[in-house]
Amino acid sequence: MKNKLICFALLFTFFGFGCKKDIAIDDVTSYNWVLKTQVVSPAITVNGKTSKNYLSLQNPEGCTKNFTYTFHETGLYTVSSNGALCDMFNNHDAQIWKLEGNQLILEHGNAVTYGSSIIQLSMNKNMLIHTSSLTSGGINHTITSTYIAQKK
Repeated sequence: MKNKLICFALLFTFFGFGCKKDIAIDDVTSYNWVLKTQVVSPAITVNGKTSKNYLSLQNPEGCTKNFTYTFHETGLYTVSSNGALCDMFNNHDAQIWKLEGNQLILEHGNAVTYGSSIIQLSMNKNMLIHTSSLTSGGINHTITSTYIAQKK
């Protein structure tokens, strides 16, 4: 009996405390969401190098380095990065976010002043996932970008 209690205590400790807590969807404003991976399918060739790791094909000092979304309680969001030429990000008061189920909808701009675009990110625990596409050399590619939550 004593051995069973010890086993139960060890299992509880391992499973109860060993796992990361999932971030509740309501907590998006408590975190910065940093770009961690970009997977392209099928593989793409850039400057003679072919890979499915889209980030590895980009300039390591470019704007994707530490690209971050920050969501504010006011319903606005900002983007930032500390790579070269990243001063080209133009945050403004028309960057609005809203949550619909597990989808985070980002509206960038308004049709009159900035033009309008909408980005849709899926929430999955401590990740935001965005899927986009591009055409290179006549081939359509899908890029899956994953952003990881980091406490502010």
